[in-house]
Amino acid sequence: MGQVTCLVWLGGKVKEDMQQLAFGTGRSFLIIFCQNCTNTAMVEIATMQVFAPSDPVEAVDYDIQTSHLAVNNVAATYKDIGTMLRFWASNVESDGNAYIASSICFYDSGCKLLIFILKTGEMICQDVKSGKEDWHKVLKSGVGHASISLDGQLLLIENLARGFDLYHLPCSSPSHSFSILTNKRCIKDGVFAEGSSVVVLKQGGKNTEVQTTISNKDCHLIASSSSLECSDIIIWEKLKQADNDKGHGTIIMVLNFLTILTIAYWSSGVWLPHTLKMAKVPNRYECHCDQHNTLQVHISNAGYSTWDPSSTQVHVGITDEDDEDEEMDEDGEWNSWIVWIHFENLCQPIMNANKY
Repeated sequence: MGQVTCLVWLGGKVKEDMQQLAFGTGRSFLIIFCQNCTNTAMVEIATMQVFAPSDPVEAVDYDIQTSHLAVNNVAATYKDIGTMLRFWASNVESDGNAYIASSICFYDSGCKLLIFILKTGEMICQDVKSGKEDWHKVLKSGVGHASISLDGQLLLIENLARGFDLYHLPCSSPSHSFSILTNKRCIKDGVFAEGSSVVVLKQGGKNTEVQTTISNKDCHLIASSSSLECSDIIIWEKLKQADNDKGHGTIIMVLNFLTILTIAYWSSGVWLPHTLKMAKVPNRYECHCDQHNTLQVHISNAGYSTWDPSSTQVHVGITDEDDEDEEMDEDGEWNSWIVWIHFENLCQPIMNANKY
């Protein structure tokens, strides 16, 4: 039957309580698997050869709302388990030349079908019922793979070069790019997951190149495979309860941090000295602590007009007011502390500061 070329979940109106998975092969077969009713195993329920053996299934997509299934540039309705009603088929042409449709995506609540051309980066919008072209745009790169978010506003493109580009439909210029390093020059799949809140750009091992996602009320699922011979299709599951637990853990960490800050504030009178006397300040800076234990530094050689927020390192000598004999170490030099002062919103320099 050939190598696996594409994957798509079939859900929605067909069987809401059973997960179905369809994948295309390099010898034009479309194979559908369904989850067993008694366990989690996937069993084959249908095998269809949709093209001539020399024409591979390059792309496949499914719309849950309308139960429409698109294979390459052929539209059909998936009526029941393993049966389809064909709508139309069309050749993708530009300037009289036929091109490969590398990816297809349903758009506008399943009423439109976006067809992406591999080398030219063209994006063609066709009406699902009639097959007529609505509009035509050219993206900034070729298209190895395309995926659309659930709300139909975001488009993820594998650009055949440096990774993935994110578009805001119907714009033809990317708003963000994701670099994915690879040693192989092959098409990589990227998909939206978890209600389109994240994008999955890499999954499984280094040879995993095909993937699709779906979410139900209990979990998020990712289906992965590769283009290697005798490769398996692997299902990855993430329980939604794990998302809630992660959120609860973050809240607990924040509450613990606030509790520590509160305890430190109320006990500051015990472990903070009430009075500090600045005995000597190198570099001719004058420092002193006020009654609230706030360090004030007056700088005599400030800059002019504007001052971007920055930090300044100041070495200060500190002595206890009750024991001024301990203000020098054994070598007769001042013991120094390093104090970092953060200056914010300073527009004018501090002038006429007192010097020693």
